[in-house]
Amino acid sequence: MFFDKILPQIIKTETSNIYSFHVRGFALNKINVNRKFVLLAFVSVFLLSATIGNGFVTGAPFEKTASSDSIDSFQQAGKFYTLAGRNFNWESVGGENVTSGHDEEILKWSIQDVVGDVALVNRTYVIAYIRPQTGENYTDTYDFDYEIATNRTILSAHLKYMRFDTTGFQGASEDLLDEDVGEHTWAWFPTNLYIGATVNVSWTWDSKFLNNMLYNVTGDQVIEILGEKQDCWMLHMSPSVTIDGTQGRMETYWVDKDTGVPLKLYSEGWVLDGSGGYKGEYVLVNTNIDLGPESTQPPSPTYTLTVPTTAGFPAAGKFWSWYVLENSWNMRDASNVTYYQEGLLTRWVADITNSEALIYKIFWGGTLCDAEDVKELEAVDILYTIYRANTTTREILEAISSIIYHVNMTSLTYQIIDRTALLAGDVGEETYCWLPTNIHIGAKVNITWSYDRPWTLDNATYTVIDEKILSALGEPQACWVLYLPPTTSIDGTWNYSETYYSDKDVGIPLADVAKGWAVDDSSAWVDNIWLIDTNVDLGPSTYVFQAVADSQTFNITVVTNSTIPTQTFNFSQGQKMISFSVTGLSGTAGFCNITIPRTLVDCTNLDEWVIFANGTDISGNCHKNRDADYTYICIPYNHSVQPIVVKGTWVIPEFPTAIIMPLFMLATLLAVIVYRRKHALTVNRG
Repeated sequence: MFFDKILPQIIKTETSNIYSFHVRGFALNKINVNRKFVLLAFVSVFLLSATIGNGFVTGAPFEKTASSDSIDSFQQAGKFYTLAGRNFNWESVGGENVTSGHDEEILKWSIQDVVGDVALVNRTYVIAYIRPQTGENYTDTYDFDYEIATNRTILSAHLKYMRFDTTGFQGASEDLLDEDVGEHTWAWFPTNLYIGATVNVSWTWDSKFLNNMLYNVTGDQVIEILGEKQDCWMLHMSPSVTIDGTQGRMETYWVDKDTGVPLKLYSEGWVLDGSGGYKGEYVLVNTNIDLGPESTQPPSPTYTLTVPTTAGFPAAGKFWSWYVLENSWNMRDASNVTYYQEGLLTRWVADITNSEALIYKIFWGGTLCDAEDVKELEAVDILYTIYRANTTTREILEAISSIIYHVNMTSLTYQIIDRTALLAGDVGEETYCWLPTNIHIGAKVNITWSYDRPWTLDNATYTVIDEKILSALGEPQACWVLYLPPTTSIDGTWNYSETYYSDKDVGIPLADVAKGWAVDDSSAWVDNIWLIDTNVDLGPSTYVFQAVADSQTFNITVVTNSTIPTQTFNFSQGQKMISFSVTGLSGTAGFCNITIPRTLVDCTNLDEWVIFANGTDISGNCHKNRDADYTYICIPYNHSVQPIVVKGTWVIPEFPTAIIMPLFMLATLLAVIVYRRKHALTVNRG
């Protein structure tokens, strides 16, 4: 991304569903009805309403989430939040837009202290550049220190910068950013916003725009962040031309309604002559701020950026990137000292020759430790490891180099740590840059632990213990779960355990949870790691929807190359129908393979299934099959948005068997009572 800044937008609302039932009385004046009849009739109505009553329930309108007394203000000492992002650059070649590079980014804001109405704020900005076409890669670290008034006015700004690549140190600089003074930060936003409001936002260095830019609150939206649904305001900067007249920019922030913290940012830039540009998306991945109550409304997709991908891994130019969050502690003089680290880890296949992959492992990590007074960016490690591996067996064939640059951004100094000799112990072991795809539950997979130091592991054996659906960049992906049970280190001083979640189609590890603890309980650490970017097509997404009928829950599985907004799924028992919407790049071919339990919806003959796409009957274009338990339907269509409807001829009974029999008995009893009453009247008249 051209170094500018970042954006978010947001909405906060929730539904309060209030239901009421009214039983209307009625009088039978002409006939003196037996009390038993009235009682039984009432019981019948009660049972019937209990069975189908939900069909008459309606929800209340969309409402604002109730406020929470525990909501944090960001402008407090020690508060922070981190956005992790992905950005791709493109250039026009022969009239087509071609991806020219990828940027993996971390953006962290932290309040160092608050003095009166002024917050002392640090901003960390890290970019790991990958240029597959040219082989370039480098890592930039920006360290900003601000004084910011509580009304968001920037009072002072200072920047330090360093760059490294695989060849070493490339440069450093230090500058005052006086041009930003008097403008308004995007570290936090007002919370008293409304649709139509405007907000001033600074662009760092004024290199693209002078002074503040005006952002408009164009709407609100719910997005899922850190496993919770949050209401956001959407702050949008309309397409604007930079001060030099050569480029355009457009941004949108998703801002938490309760705290003013940006939860997401989408940014675009382009050269006005059409020669190139970029697109970027950044999402909150970590914070110690209470974002307030969770929304009750269905969320919109969190990840909306479509990064160009192609199938196949390992392949030259392909990469994947993780966000890394580590918490650790150790005992120092009877005190428990805690450490905290955030980082980026990228695995990049730079080249392939004769089934040998040249692989770069690029890591950036920043560590904090209050007890040792290690502050933001005073303990940064930048690692470049290069090796070769066999593309079929995953065997590491050659350990080329492993260099760590230990950086202190406060002093703009660094140390070099050469671990190449230790890396030689990994030769002959198997990389985790990719994992096998032709595996099964119970299979064994060997994975190297780098450096083979005495207190770590050698080539560890993992077992496939399960299969899961894991959300990766907003899309549900089918994964193998590879587990390493607690295992003792080479020298017996440490224990380790780890779980990989590996994509079934391409073998890329989508997430990793690892932990280590000293045998004498003197130290421990836990890593939580997940995918934030890749240029590899991960294959079809796998959605599992639940339909409830007859007090039972049925799973309906959809495997597709489209995106399915989960809130569009619906099962109608009365119409014997399943429906949902699919979205994708306009003009491209789409498909979904749907698996339907035959005990939920079925047809006597396969040809009786009726399938609609965008209102058109496409049943004849769909392939249908079944076994004793499931019906399988493959549905082809063209993107972009397509409502899909699948209708059967039989559905699980709407009245449970346990209710039908009592109702039948009641009806029979009522008939007998009425008959006897009429018979008695006839006899009396006779």
